[in-house]
Amino acid sequence: MISPSPAHGKEPLPAAALGRPNLLIVSDAPHRLTQLRAALDNGEVAITSAASLEELPHLCECAYDLVVVDVSAAQLVEVLKALRTYASCAEVSILVDAGQLTAETELAGVFPRYRAMPCSRTELITLARRRLTAGADRRALRKML
Repeated sequence: MISPSPAHGKEPLPAAALGRPNLLIVSDAPHRLTQLRAALDNGEVAITSAASLEELPHLCECAYDLVVVDVSAAQLVEVLKALRTYASCAEVSILVDAGQLTAETELAGVFPRYRAMPCSRTELITLARRRLTAGADRRALRKML
């Protein structure tokens, strides 16, 4: 189960106020959360992290450009369902680290239902960087116009 945690993330701020992409990382393992933050923090991304479902209502008050989920198979459906209930996360892309998941039949159909993409850690980091960089480029272009 995702355990209660001290405030892992920064206070959520609207992406427009920060002028950079906004990323939410949800993880049930502190060391994996730290690894993801380190891999994705290039100084150009506002990263917010959650280590419990209880944190999501507060954190989902602002919009994100991408959500990365790294939780056990037992928590996955609950986390995806919770994320999709918040207006700010209803349409955002969600990448799921498949490293903790098994090929259990109970997960059949979960990813399409919640519009989430499972991928290896390497793929997740590559796709997240591309997505966040593209978002920053679009915002910079809008400011110039």
